[in-house]
Amino acid sequence: MNLYGEVRFDKTNLPLVGAKPDEEVLLKIYWDHVEVLNNQYKLLVNIPRPYTYKTIELPWIEIIKGLKRKPRSVTHSRFVIMMPTTIQHFIQVDDLGQRQQRLSHLSEWSKVYSLDEIAIALEKETNWEHEVFNDRMRQCLYALQHPEQCETVMLELSTPTAAHEYQPDLTAYDRLHNGGKTA
Repeated sequence: MNLYGEVRFDKTNLPLVGAKPDEEVLLKIYWDHVEVLNNQYKLLVNIPRPYTYKTIELPWIEIIKGLKRKPRSVTHSRFVIMMPTTIQHFIQVDDLGQRQQRLSHLSEWSKVYSLDEIAIALEKETNWEHEVFNDRMRQCLYALQHPEQCETVMLELSTPTAAHEYQPDLTAYDRLHNGGKTA
């Protein structure tokens, strides 16, 4: 395994989350997947072979925690490339203090919301430097998961139909609004 937590197999770098960089790993190779084991033969990850075109769900919470610990690694991480483009732009700022703060926000949001939902909310909230940005993002993310339910119109049977169909003449109101003068 290299220093970035990747093992090279089939001319492809396979990212290993949870493995220590420079740790020796063992590979059990099958026709459709590769099992990566540590020195104690404990299964670290089961990765599909590249030609099967299967995907694996990455533990984004752990990945973002690692990026948060080492914010300079954002520009070199293979995992950042796998994130939605909006999130990449959000965390790849030059100012390290701002990058650390944005990674903290992303870490909090990713505990509850998926990266796709976070990317959609980031596209809606364009002013990322605003002081209440985190609060607005939380509200936007909540609204994405809990859209307002459009309830059907309830039929009210107690009001007479004549009252429902009544269309008032607003010219009298307009005269009162203009001080009694006609326009």
